[in-house]
Amino acid sequence: MSGALKNAGFYAFRNGWNEQSTVMQIKAGPPAEFHSHPDNGNFVLWVKGRDFTPDAGSFVYANVGNNENAKRDWYRSTKAHQTLTLNDQNITNDAKLRKWETTRFPLTGKKQAGTLEILSYTNPSYKELDHQRSFLFVDQSFFIIIDKASGEATGKLGIHFNFKEDVNPVLDKQNNLAYTTYDDGNNLLIRNLNSDPVKMREEASFVSYEYQKETPRPAFVFEKMKTDTSAQTFVTVVYPYNGSKPPEILIKENAGHSYAQGHINLTLTINGKSRTISTNQL
Repeated sequence: MSGALKNAGFYAFRNGWNEQSTVMQIKAGPPAEFHSHPDNGNFVLWVKGRDFTPDAGSFVYANVGNNENAKRDWYRSTKAHQTLTLNDQNITNDAKLRKWETTRFPLTGKKQAGTLEILSYTNPSYKELDHQRSFLFVDQSFFIIIDKASGEATGKLGIHFNFKEDVNPVLDKQNNLAYTTYDDGNNLLIRNLNSDPVKMREEASFVSYEYQKETPRPAFVFEKMKTDTSAQTFVTVVYPYNGSKPPEILIKENAGHSYAQGHINLTLTINGKSRTISTNQL
């Protein structure tokens, strides 16, 4: 489909083929062995040539003798990647594709049609908890990520994010958002849009580009408790923008909207301009 690629459990959205493109690569694959990290749902985002959310890397590839290597275990861990955890424990990889399509529809007052590209998959992340993650690439411009955790398990749910090591981001815990501050104006906003209580917390994180060499990087997690068998949902906007000031983003749930049933009918207002996003059966 236009603007999207798939290859052996890795998917990608893109809006072009040059240095100005926005490209998101996503892992949602089958079980694998030694070289595969437990990180289904992890993504890497490039905008205008900048890798805003690089993968952590490996740091070290094996334990020494019978001695466990804490650094190796951390770099392999689910919480070191941009996906959902329960009590910060590692997940099982076994993704099943649910939806992978592009839709086009008219935009009010515009000659060109809007686009909504969707990747949705489920993963049996824990013994009693399934994770459904849906990526919505809106007008080949920005992303909405919808995470649903379903099952008998209870505990602390977290959605983890990280930035590149060379940025000095603003982390606004009161408003559940973070954004980069690059001087060239090529920046990124990540914001939680839940209407129910969610807490934002900074995390210690690292990135390794060379064997046994690492650099600290900014990282954070949106958290809430799952106290019963009810499904819990996180809604996050990942918004590339130009300039030093991030956009103001509000969300409204319209009639018929239901995360539990997979019916999405949302109106996003971005810097005063509204945009309705509607799709069924994620």
